[in-house]
Amino acid sequence: MTIAPEQRRLMLTVPLCGPRVIARLESIGIRALTDLLGRDPEELVSRVNFSAGRPIWHPPMATAAMSNLIAAAARTAESAAEDSSAFEPAPSGAAARTGRHRTGHSRSQRASGCSLFLSAAR
Repeated sequence: MTIAPEQRRLMLTVPLCGPRVIARLESIGIRALTDLLGRDPEELVSRVNFSAGRPIWHPPMATAAMSNLIAAAARTAESAAEDSSAFEPAPSGAAARTGRHRTGHSRSQRASGCSLFLSAAR
C-alpha cells in the first residue's frame, strides 16, 4: 500500500520533502500526512534506517525534513478542525429562544471577552 496521490502532492509541497523522502516514509508504513501527527522526527529517521538495515538517512537534513512534515501535518489537522467547526448546527431549544449560548452568555458577551466579569456582576 502506498501514499495516495493527493497526500503525495500535499507532502511534496513541504520544504525538504521529495519523492525519495516519500518512498522512505512508505517503507515504514506512513500512508498519509496525518500519520505523522505527534511523531518524533529522530524516531522516524531511526525507523527508516532500521527498515533499510543500514544508515541511509542522516541528520540534520533527514530530521529537518521530518520536522517540516510533522509541522505540515499539524497545520493540516488544525485547518480541518477549523473547517468542521464552521458547520456547527444552529442552536435549538432554549438557546435559540433566549439568544444565549449553553454557557449562559449572549453572543456579544462571548465576543467581547467580558463574560466572566459580567457573570460575576450578576
